[in-house]
Amino acid sequence: MPSPELDAILSAFGGSHLIADLIEQAPAGILVMEPGGAILYANAQFCAMIRCPCEILGSLRLAELAADSAMAESVGRSLDEVWASGEACTLRARLCSADGIEISVSMQLGLLAGAAARCVVAFVQDVTQQERQDYLLHAMTTHDDLTGLPNRTQLTLLLERQLGVSDQGALLLIDLRRFRQVNETLGHDFGDLLLVAVSARLRDLLPADAVLVRFSGDVLVALVADLDSTGVRALAESLMLAMKEPIRINDWEYLVGLSIGIALIPADGADVIQLVRKADLALGWAKSSAGSGYVLFDPEIAARVQRRQKLHGLLRKAIGRAEFRLHYQPRVAIASGAVTGFAALLRWYTPAEGEIGPAEFIPVAEESGLILEIGDWVLGEAIAQQGRWKRQGLDPGVMAVNLSPRQLRVADLSKRIGRLLRRHGVLPGELELEITETALMEDVPTAVRLLTDLSRLGVKLGVDDFGTGYSSLAYLSAFPLHRLKIDRSFVQALGTERHQETITQAIILLAHALHLSVVAEGVETEQQLDFLRTTRCEVVRGGGFWRALAAADGERRVLVAPAGP
Repeated sequence: MPSPELDAILSAFGGSHLIADLIEQAPAGILVMEPGGAILYANAQFCAMIRCPCEILGSLRLAELAADSAMAESVGRSLDEVWASGEACTLRARLCSADGIEISVSMQLGLLAGAAARCVVAFVQDVTQQERQDYLLHAMTTHDDLTGLPNRTQLTLLLERQLGVSDQGALLLIDLRRFRQVNETLGHDFGDLLLVAVSARLRDLLPADAVLVRFSGDVLVALVADLDSTGVRALAESLMLAMKEPIRINDWEYLVGLSIGIALIPADGADVIQLVRKADLALGWAKSSAGSGYVLFDPEIAARVQRRQKLHGLLRKAIGRAEFRLHYQPRVAIASGAVTGFAALLRWYTPAEGEIGPAEFIPVAEESGLILEIGDWVLGEAIAQQGRWKRQGLDPGVMAVNLSPRQLRVADLSKRIGRLLRRHGVLPGELELEITETALMEDVPTAVRLLTDLSRLGVKLGVDDFGTGYSSLAYLSAFPLHRLKIDRSFVQALGTERHQETITQAIILLAHALHLSVVAEGVETEQQLDFLRTTRCEVVRGGGFWRALAAADGERRVLVAPAGP
């Protein structure tokens, strides 16, 4: 029923009880106020909205319901303006209900003037739920729902804001290395958790005023202000260093490598399209040439990337055109000088360019996934050649073949190798597979399972380029290994750099303590050989003994002739 206060107000304006009933039962909140916002009347809907009895509201001013002092001042100004001008206005306000809950309202304020009185009337709608829905919709369209980071649609706006504050900075395009492998082997749920953890770590490492954006699946963008090339290099180095600490998810530890492409502002552009394009070119080069690393864009980058793209196209045709060859470099026992086996080395000869070195095309093959097909061909051809030599009554010893990181993820690899060995009449112990430290550490449980299967098959296993990666005692004891191969970067320094000699000696001692034999690659000089002999390295290979030979030359010069260069 209408209240006495409303009856009095309506009487002053010549109203009726019918109008009073309509106002009291209106679905919107209605307030009638004196100058300054003192509440004369509040209908039932407003009382319910604010969760306060009408008799209490009658002793309050509207500003006293405001959520904070700033909002109270805003409400007061709006009321004063309506009272002074007589013009209606709409106001968004935050009010505090009697139980302390903040609500958002939309108020239409107007002046009601009659013959006997004047007052301000407010029609009030609770828009709290609508604002929440609007916020969620805005968040869904502007932010990534997994990480909570802004998404790529916000990049232009964020860049404009940054340029409004500083005209110098950088855009970093950050790629999580081998993230697809994580999803494939550990599942998308784990991949999601890993991405969230990496994003959080990067957010903590970036300057406070930097912006981190999720650009695509496993690519993030960082916008950083007030950095020159020296500063951005230092930042990139700090990000790379921080990611060497494993990320722990539940009981699982995972090492995440980063590749970063960097475009400088304004040197490389001042709009998103230019900066992302150049940072992407730099990122492509970082991924193909350096694995986990960072590259700043420079004019030569585009040419390098075009070269890589050309190689990508040529590689797709190379197998079908039979452009690959295997050469075989003898391995020599230091103690006896006898050839104990061969290392299968891939060579690529193109009709247009002649020989293209593996250092140039292997990273492209790895990045594109073509390494799986190429690796299968290498493995099959090396075992087939081993079988051909054996059928001729020759003794080629052990054939060493490199496995790529992607091949380690092939679930039935050990079965495939077993079939190849049986098909060509090669014993498992006559094959040695070499895997890099980095490849082993990408997914330790999977690598342990695969290497255990291969070891049970009887295949020998070796760590390639030991000393350049993790060099961890823990993983050496976890994997069923037979041999360590010392990287040529250490061998080349023997006789000239005492520090490298100390490291090489330590590697050999470590291997022997773990009952592993040692092979050194890249041996070219007598000085290097003498050091390796003194430190009890068992096997060497390099140009100082034998260069890599075509199969026919290996057969003629090594297997049917006395050992020697």
